[in-house]
Amino acid sequence: MSGNQTGELTIKEIKKKPSSVVVVFSSGEKWNLSPSTFTESPLYEGKTLTEKEAADLLRFQQEEEYYDKALALLEKQNYTVSVLSRKLLDKGADKAQVSSICLRLQEEGLLDDKRYAKTYAEDVARIRCLGKRRVLFDLKKKGIRDDILSSLSFPEEAELEKAREAANLFDRKYARATNLSKKAKVIKNLMERGFSEEIARQAANEKVTMNDMEDEKARLRASYELAQIRYGRKYEGYEKKKRVVAYLLKQGYRYEDILALSGEED
Repeated sequence: MSGNQTGELTIKEIKKKPSSVVVVFSSGEKWNLSPSTFTESPLYEGKTLTEKEAADLLRFQQEEEYYDKALALLEKQNYTVSVLSRKLLDKGADKAQVSSICLRLQEEGLLDDKRYAKTYAEDVARIRCLGKRRVLFDLKKKGIRDDILSSLSFPEEAELEKAREAANLFDRKYARATNLSKKAKVIKNLMERGFSEEIARQAANEKVTMNDMEDEKARLRASYELAQIRYGRKYEGYEKKKRVVAYLLKQGYRYEDILALSGEED
């Protein structure tokens, strides 16, 4: 607003609607205010607003609009203070508005980092089969304070039960892998999900289904013959044998079994 605002800021008419209040000024300008903004300052027909009153009222209305955006976000899913703050900043709110809105939401019990962390560590981690390290990493990334993180509990038996469930999934995923590589892959995936090496190994030892040894040998022989054809087109003698062995090791077969088979062929 600029220039002489006396006429422009004089309220000509106030129209109350179910969810908003329309303030019409003598200049013809209309402000669509929320009920809470309208009651923030005594407004009546014929009143002339000062520049400061008008600016404060608009700022309060703008904050109310960002508060409504925050509520809409929280209706869809829970957020930490840090993540919700970033989302509001991205939508155009300034830091003071974001701080005020988050404080208000916390006072209303709608935003709570302690509750978020506890729910994530217990319920979300159980559903997604996530270990302690991954949970702490995720929560730290979401802006949860260290004092809240240190208050979380990760009972060993609960960790092991989640790891067992995840190991079952990975066991099916790597069903066609060799015994050696299957267990290694399962342990690696469990550790990537945040489980300790000890928990990962125990879960893998309990849940990984080992292939029948005769079936394993048959697979090795089939892979060996395929590798012989593949590398025999380009290499001979020692060089071919070296590449065949390297290929089979990469497939997860044991070195002793590979040598035994190549010895039979020789």
